[in-house]
Amino acid sequence: MAFHEDLFEAAIRKRDLIISKLKKFIDMYDKDIIKQFNEVQDFSNTKREDLYRPTKIAGIDGGSLPKSFLGFDLYFIKTYAIRLHLNEEKNEYVRGSTYKIADIDMLIPPGSLQDRITVYRQVTELRAILDSLKNNYFTLEDGSAESLISRPTHIRPRILNGLSEYSCEDIGKIVNKSFNDEFTSMGIKSLIEEIYEKEKKSDLNELAFKLELGEKFYYISEILKEITKGKELFFVTKTGRSNDFFNSSLSDQYIISMKTKVAGFITRSPLPLSKVVEESKTSFCGVSDLMDEVYLLTGYARLENFGPVLKVELLLPKFKAESISDPNKFYYEKLLQISSISVSGYPYVLSLAHQEAHIYLKTVEVIVDALGLGEEPTGREEIEIL
Repeated sequence: MAFHEDLFEAAIRKRDLIISKLKKFIDMYDKDIIKQFNEVQDFSNTKREDLYRPTKIAGIDGGSLPKSFLGFDLYFIKTYAIRLHLNEEKNEYVRGSTYKIADIDMLIPPGSLQDRITVYRQVTELRAILDSLKNNYFTLEDGSAESLISRPTHIRPRILNGLSEYSCEDIGKIVNKSFNDEFTSMGIKSLIEEIYEKEKKSDLNELAFKLELGEKFYYISEILKEITKGKELFFVTKTGRSNDFFNSSLSDQYIISMKTKVAGFITRSPLPLSKVVEESKTSFCGVSDLMDEVYLLTGYARLENFGPVLKVELLLPKFKAESISDPNKFYYEKLLQISSISVSGYPYVLSLAHQEAHIYLKTVEVIVDALGLGEEPTGREEIEIL
């Protein structure tokens, strides 16, 4: 059909222009990367017996999927903290307990589905992180620290300044009741539904946003408290789009991937978390003050030759960060720890968590049918033309 052919023609006409732009942006950073990239012996070739191997490790990942109908929205959420324990006699890891959450429910009140289920998923991941830190696991979260705290960008934490009806303590009492409930993603949801039914109004979205974000930042504050006590939390991602290292229109990970192939890393001095996520500071639950006491060390690493480039971040307490005399040496030692639990240049425990947390669209469709909702109108039936 004609509208397909138009796109083919546009692709033919603009192919060379697009490729030349891509090459130009990549070539701009040749010297910078060669100068900054610390080539090292392939991490995976380091003798395992010479590496520090954590006795307990946890890998955390979550997934979410929306399903919209004409009259209502459903959400599907899964989060797993996969835990491995080191059998020192055999020098190998075995599966330990799993912290998991799986939830399906209606979004009440309706509205801003994608942003709100993002917060719901983040809360389940924060719960898994908190439980792992409290139980002294070497904890790795899939994703980036800034993304977990700052997104979704459409719901800013400053709206919590107007949450005068409910204090941090009020929300804490409510959500702690469901902390270990593996079939509830948001503890505050019961209160939201209670208010919604009592008021019988459809304009309660702002209050719902505040309460949901309040639960998220309650858990962030609890995690930051654990870190100020001396705990550490790693974030690892293979698909980051951050570009603050090279200030390019291309992502830092893409540039490093294209211009280097051997094992190595780039890092810089740690910064107070409050500086990194300045737009996400809030006085709610004392988060702003806690962010001043926690530092973020950021870098990129390839753990084995020709392996994937990872963004590896570390949240650590201020007193540890201020004692770092050589960021490159400190970061390298942390990468050795991660390498000791990695396969093909990626932490094995995160691979397991990702497999468990992935939500398949086919699974959602089967569940929708099983719930008797397969014939519910979506509103798209009359406008689909293909």
